[in-house]
Amino acid sequence: MAKSLPIVMLIILFFAASCQKADLKDMLITPDSVSTIKISVASVSGPTTTSVNQEVSYLVTWPHSRTYTAFRNFKTDTLGQTSHITLYVDSNSCQTCIVNTTTATYKFKPTAKGTYYLKFLGRDSTHTIVDTVTVK
Repeated sequence: MAKSLPIVMLIILFFAASCQKADLKDMLITPDSVSTIKISVASVSGPTTTSVNQEVSYLVTWPHSRTYTAFRNFKTDTLGQTSHITLYVDSNSCQTCIVNTTTATYKFKPTAKGTYYLKFLGRDSTHTIVDTVTVK
């Protein structure tokens, strides 16, 4: 038992040191870091017809007011010929921002003929804009 006590103490010391390193990593986050949020889309414009394997672009517009919202990315979940698209932006407080709109381009490339539904979801998924594209 006396021989295993130093080994047990060494293991405990090792785990305590590793926990302390994780705590230090959390403390390095700056208070003015940018957060990513979902935002509601105000409008979508793009083609209504295309061909198989032809990439098409849609101009997506969203409003912002008193918050700086820079485009981060789109997240697309596709089931069959319906795509649910969520817009993510970076958000920081901005005291001098004016009411304005911001735009980004969403690209879509159909792989088969048919009718595709592009559903741009709102912040809480209740406000949805649906764009339909026919692939010939």
